[in-house]
Amino acid sequence: MAKKYVNGYDRFRITIIDSSNNQTVYDFTAKYQALTEYYEKISIEQRDISGLVKKKIKYVDHEFRISYPDAIEKDDLLKFKQVENAEIEGKQILLTPHIDYPWRFFDVVIIDERREIGLMSHFRGNER
Repeated sequence: MAKKYVNGYDRFRITIIDSSNNQTVYDFTAKYQALTEYYEKISIEQRDISGLVKKKIKYVDHEFRISYPDAIEKDDLLKFKQVENAEIEGKQILLTPHIDYPWRFFDVVIIDERREIGLMSHFRGNER
């Protein structure tokens, strides 16, 4: 029986949709610390005539971080490269945090930040 994790750990999927509505699907393994979900409720506060403060939630902002601090499988790294290329080309990118819940998906906006790709000295480029 497959494990089902609410926060997306285990397996996730990224779907790329081009301008002709063609879809490319990438399923990722979780042989590394994979996906963490963060959310923040964005709200406004209003004070009524009596001075009582009321909070109204406008929306919930979701953030997913993909982390591979120790090592990453070559196939997954190449899939991430395809996702980055799709963003550069202006294609739509969808994230399904857990493939067992296909109805829960999000449009992806990749945050530009420094990335590191390199060989770790203790692996020396060897297969593990």
